[in-house]
Amino acid sequence: DVLGHRSLFSKENYTATATVIEDSTICFLDKNFIYSALHKNPEIALTLIEKLSHDMGIAEARSASMSQKNARERLAALFLSFEESYGVKTDDGRIKIDIKLSREEMASLVGTAPETIIRLITEFKDEGILTQEGKVLFISNKTKLTEFANLDI
Repeated sequence: DVLGHRSLFSKENYTATATVIEDSTICFLDKNFIYSALHKNPEIALTLIEKLSHDMGIAEARSASMSQKNARERLAALFLSFEESYGVKTDDGRIKIDIKLSREEMASLVGTAPETIIRLITEFKDEGILTQEGKVLFISNKTKLTEFANLDI
């Protein structure tokens, strides 16, 4: 992914932080290098505009989700996004969520308290949507999880 590109063009300081959740390679590109590359190859500017526009759409959707959806819907949507990026289909038809996040980290992503995440995961397990083996979560009923997410698809 790309970080800091908004502040690069707005001439504001980049104040956010990022934490990797899987093995990653990090690359820093100097502002002067980027500006020089943009002057030499305007196609790069179009690609960055596309990236900024895409990120703006994601931010708008996330903002709407936080204000219009309840914690249960947001958690269901989070598990669906995990399935897309980290899901591994098992022989028994479940989907293993192959990412290790604490309840606190999930709560931060959903915008709620860790206690709420714990309660909702328990509810999802009681309703047969999720199963758990040790610390590993599995999606057992993606259809029901999608219904709970209340996605506008």
